[in-house]
Amino acid sequence: MLLSDILYVEALGNYVKIMRRSGGHVLTRNNLKSIYNLLPSDRFLRIHRSYIIALDVVLSYSHTKITLKGDISLPIGIQYASFVAKRLGE
Repeated sequence: MLLSDILYVEALGNYVKIMRRSGGHVLTRNNLKSIYNLLPSDRFLRIHRSYIIALDVVLSYSHTKITLKGDISLPIGIQYASFVAKRLGE
């Protein structure tokens, strides 16, 4: 899978679901932390204990949620809110 095909990554218990821009998803038995460590930090951002997003698909955000292309809305975790705001330029 190409990095450019990753829309966002979601933790699902002992699995991680990688949502693809081209449609569908890939399910892997891994944890979110290990996936996050593999992704380039200039292109991806952890916004919640359960979500990592591709930065180039962000349309808007507030302190509690982020909207991605495709009308996808994801929560921003309280402990990640200030980091997300700093990273996205608030």
